[in-house]
Amino acid sequence: MFQHDGFYMQMSGGFGYLRTKVDPGGGKIKGPSIPHAFLLGGTPVPGLVIGGGYIGDYVFSPSPDPLKWVLLIGLGGFVDYYLDPAGGLHFQAFIGWGGLESKIEGFGAGATNDPTGVVLALGGGYDFFISDEWSFGVMGRLGYAALKNGPVKGKTLTPAVLATLTWH
Repeated sequence: MFQHDGFYMQMSGGFGYLRTKVDPGGGKIKGPSIPHAFLLGGTPVPGLVIGGGYIGDYVFSPSPDPLKWVLLIGLGGFVDYYLDPAGGLHFQAFIGWGGLESKIEGFGAGATNDPTGVVLALGGGYDFFISDEWSFGVMGRLGYAALKNGPVKGKTLTPAVLATLTWH
């Protein structure tokens, strides 16, 4: 019988949108994104996964100009809970530390000027077993980041729909 237990590895990617409101000044960075994640963990009790990993959102054509690209990254811990260890419905929460990396047209990445802060994400989805250990699914995810660089603060929202491939 297939069951969500033991070692856990999840890779995901999909389509989303990133919107950052910058204060002071009220500026906005926004655009379609490619959300992705790589998570590793274990199952202390059937259906409950605890682990760590990386989540991100790459914006390939943000506004305003002259931004060439923007990448929101987060490293941290997560929990993923399957309501039924043999079923596919699950809910995921992530908390970590990250930043908003960007490139301005004609200049290199501004690593020393990029804002950093807490990155959070909540998601829910359904996995379909395709073998005794592998499952394929779909998940909705809403990310939030409270970022700061000196007096400049940014609040970022990243709604997304992801395809997931999970070894569990």
